[in-house]
Amino acid sequence: MSLQANPFSKVYDGVYSLLFDGEDNELSRLIKVGNRVSYSELNELGRVSIKENVTTADVPELILVDEGGSLNIHANSSSGSYQQNLGLYTSTGDYRYGIIASRINWFMWCNVAKWGTKLGEITWNGNHFVKGLQVIPIQIGESNPERNRNIKGWNIIWRLQLDLRIPNSDLVYREA
Repeated sequence: MSLQANPFSKVYDGVYSLLFDGEDNELSRLIKVGNRVSYSELNELGRVSIKENVTTADVPELILVDEGGSLNIHANSSSGSYQQNLGLYTSTGDYRYGIIASRINWFMWCNVAKWGTKLGEITWNGNHFVKGLQVIPIQIGESNPERNRNIKGWNIIWRLQLDLRIPNSDLVYREA
């Protein structure tokens, strides 16, 4: 059985592409394909889950997590809105702030700034439904190796809140 796309998975996959696609993408160069954890169908290496045993080659690591959202069924008379929250959890594996953490933070900003062209093109039944993106306060701090699979160094947490607007007529299980 193949899974049908839906607006939430399209946005999730769109954010992953926003972070890592493009020829001159510095974040893509810094975080290797095998260290990008996406819970979509499969990543480029054909796997989904995070690594249980982490070596120095496994960092920096970025994990993309859907953190739910807020639904307004009647945002207006003809559509609903959903604030989809996505978390970007990065473990650097390094305490040298200027070598990894500051670079990741800068590259994330550069990529997320392109959201309008990348995410604004996503459609559901022909309608562009991603209407806005806001970054909720970014956190940078020392990792807790006991909770983080013995990864030491800085952690960076970005939380994206995406404004999705879908006409009531498009609230259907599958795209037409």
